[in-house]
Amino acid sequence: MTRLGFDAPAHNWRYSENNLIAGKYQTVAIDMQGISPDQLEALKSRVEEVSSKLNAENYAGLTKHDLVGSILQAGIQGYLAETYAMDKIAAAASDIVYNRSPSYGTFSTEMNVSYLFGMPRNVFFSGVVMDVDQISSNTESVDNCYEDWVAFNRSSGMRSSAYEHLIPERLFSTEENPVEGVSTAKALALAMARGQRVYTLTNDIAYNLSQITIDSEARSEIQNALQRGYEVTVHENPLNVIGWERSGYAIIDPENGAGAGAFKISGGASGGFLVAFAATALGFLGAVVLLCAGGFQTD
Repeated sequence: MTRLGFDAPAHNWRYSENNLIAGKYQTVAIDMQGISPDQLEALKSRVEEVSSKLNAENYAGLTKHDLVGSILQAGIQGYLAETYAMDKIAAAASDIVYNRSPSYGTFSTEMNVSYLFGMPRNVFFSGVVMDVDQISSNTESVDNCYEDWVAFNRSSGMRSSAYEHLIPERLFSTEENPVEGVSTAKALALAMARGQRVYTLTNDIAYNLSQITIDSEARSEIQNALQRGYEVTVHENPLNVIGWERSGYAIIDPENGAGAGAFKISGGASGGFLVAFAATALGFLGAVVLLCAGGFQTD
């Protein structure tokens, strides 16, 4: 179990808890009101250096973090930097004053473990997960227009969700092997494109939840959110995208348009998922992860 959060004079601890399987590789990024360009340049240089060594089959001095952590760190730091930049641009065009508040997220390898009589039997690298549990900001309309303020907050949340699949896709796609990730924003778009109904639920019309097929943990979270007065957008049935079969849903506070429980995929992640076997690069990363973690498989 991991617990991440912030403490501030204006409120008590705000933290998130997530399960962490032994053998996973997880990087953590913190955005204290903006990512330094120097920090991003250093990450880029390190990734390029490692890539050059791998291409030259020069493995001397390479560590587990070089092989796995550096690319994951570049991904989550890049996510925080790019969403900040895009929100600033959108805010200027919408007459919104925008400042990023302290935020954080993780980018991890994902592992599936099968058990026999309570003992782990097989470990499989299944992809990577970007999980941004807290991305927050202070915003205000220049004209003090409540509707414009709410609209901007809603668009910012959906935009941030979309980057949770776009960033991993950019990192691991090649011209020969494009990969496909899934986030809440993409799941809702795919569901509509495939003819599914997309429901916007409130406590007054919570009965429509009975029309939705979703796992019990996500259903319970949605029910609790509706009872607290939040608005939930969710599609009708789980999606199958290259072996990934889950649902995407957004929990929004209608009073301010911000994500109350964030933009989630069933399974608990506030972010995006990228399946492993969609690309050669991810398959290589998986092999490295299992080797570094002492992964195993028994007959």
